[in-house]
This record gives sequence, C-alpha cells and structure tokens, in this order.
Amino acid sequence: MKKAIATAPNKPTKHMTMKAPEVAERKKQEAAHDAEEKATGYIRKRQAEYPAVGDQLDAILKQLNSMRLGGTPMIQEMDDLLGEVLSIKAKHKKPTKAK
Repeated sequence: MKKAIATAPNKPTKHMTMKAPEVAERKKQEAAHDAEEKATGYIRKRQAEYPAVGDQLDAILKQLNSMRLGGTPMIQEMDDLLGEVLSIKAKHKKPTKAK
C-alpha cells in the first residue's frame, strides 16, 4: 500500500499519492461523471448551438400571426398574446436600414 507524502500544511505539492480506497472512490466518481456526461451531455451541446430563446419565440409568434391572418382560429390567450406583441412592436419600431 502506498503512503501519502508528508508536506507542510497549505503548501502545494507536485505529486500526491492516494491510498487504495481513495483511488477506488476517485475511479467510482469519474465513472459516475462519465456516465452522466454520456447520458446528458447532448443537452449542453444542443443548448450551446440553439438560436437564442427570444429568436425562437419571435419565429413562432410570426408563424402563428401568419396563420391567424390566414384565417386559422386561435385560442383566446394566443390571440391576446399576439395582439400584445404586435402592439409593442408597433410602439417600438425596428429602425430601417439606410441604403
């Protein structure tokens, strides 16, 4: 069995030796971390690449408004939400690009 290297308190060391139970626990923790990453890592990768939530919502609301204007009935809450969003957009217009 390996022994820990004695050092002065609060002094960094270049090498640290762990005892067998510590090594086993560390390997167990690493395996659990690897399993978690394998199971859920795709979530973080997707989130990093998705468009901003505001852009996603804007596209959805534009599509719903287009459907509404085309005669597709909307539930009252959606109709109210679209009216509110369009009112705010009319109040704070996007600047036009100079040619």
